[in-house]
Amino acid sequence: MSVTPGSVTAVSRESKASSFFALKILGFVALLGVALWFVGNYALRYVLDYSEAFYTDPMHGARITGANASG
Repeated sequence: MSVTPGSVTAVSRESKASSFFALKILGFVALLGVALWFVGNYALRYVLDYSEAFYTDPMHGARITGANASG
């Protein structure tokens, strides 16, 4: 005796899958928000205030190596 497609009951998982999808989207948005906050508060400050003279000035502790090194 074979099972025909009409006699098998279909199991629907739409409500469970959609609730997990919504949680994944909310989690991703929260993680993205924390990442953007971190970049805005910490990393972007150094990018915007970058001064090449400060990082190459030996008076501020920069080490000069290579062809410019003396001694």
